[in-house]
Amino acid sequence: MEYKIISGNVVEIRRTYMNVRAGSPQKKPRGQRIAGNTSARKIRANEMEAVKSLARILNANLERGWLWVTAKYDDEHLPADYAALEENGGKFTRVLRAAFRREHGRNPRYVMVNANWSPERDAPARLHHHFVIEACSLDMLAGLWKWGTISVEEIDGREDHTALAVYMVKNVHGLERGKNKWSTSRGNLLKPIYTEPEEVSGGAEDIAVLPTARQTAFERLDDECGRAISSYVRCILPVRPKVRGGRIIIPRPPKRGGRRNT
Repeated sequence: MEYKIISGNVVEIRRTYMNVRAGSPQKKPRGQRIAGNTSARKIRANEMEAVKSLARILNANLERGWLWVTAKYDDEHLPADYAALEENGGKFTRVLRAAFRREHGRNPRYVMVNANWSPERDAPARLHHHFVIEACSLDMLAGLWKWGTISVEEIDGREDHTALAVYMVKNVHGLERGKNKWSTSRGNLLKPIYTEPEEVSGGAEDIAVLPTARQTAFERLDDECGRAISSYVRCILPVRPKVRGGRIIIPRPPKRGGRRNT
């Protein structure tokens, strides 16, 4: 079976074996034990799934002009622990929403992490916040953060923000199992679109990227005999695709040459 996940211009394709029964959910059958299926392996797999989930949110929403914001604390206001950091993050987003509504008449779109870890040093970091937010006043942001320093960078125009998702996820460490490492604005972010699983010919190893797309990632899971039981590719289309009736409509590549209107 094969299904796709569409987030902006990014399309993920997953091909795997599933049980197909009328009226029942689609489930992958229990297969042979996978070599190296340890707790450490599961932790890494869970983190990669967290990265993919966050990347889908970012890819579906971010565009040129969004901002990458880092809010740091001075010594006087540094939170005592992670619980206090989360509480402060909640207070700040409430203040931010109110200020944004005054300027734009609606709530802002944003994604935020309460950071306690340094990916570069792989060690605890001084508590701080990172968030991406749609274009807004830099003076407003600076005026709202009164507990230290704030820095702002503009998001570039790339379509796939998986690298940013990796960085954000790796800035959070040691949360209880099942707890999200990020928070988002409510009700105003675009969501990724999942197509229905469809039966396809060939095996899991026969997965292919979409026409006109550029591949950016590939994963394959084999059983102990070296046979592919699951495969995954991520690719970028030159134009944001449309989804109609649960099916992806692949944009036609732009025409080259031709007569120019004058």
